[in-house]
Amino acid sequence: MVITFGDVANWRLRKEKSTAQSMTNAEYYAFGVGCMRLTQISHLLNDLSIPTITHVSSDSQSLITSIKNRI
Repeated sequence: MVITFGDVANWRLRKEKSTAQSMTNAEYYAFGVGCMRLTQISHLLNDLSIPTITHVSSDSQSLITSIKNRI
């Protein structure tokens, strides 16, 4: 997960504590965690009156397909 603010980056890499049943499930979980982190940071910046533009992306085609089919 990488979150950038212009030239500043917030990133996180860690081994998950649970075992996923598939790679898509693992990426879906990681994407959700990233979205929650992005929401926390956006709320913090909003509280500080710093405007933000939020954009979320993934290069995992299986994840993208999974998200599109669940909506």
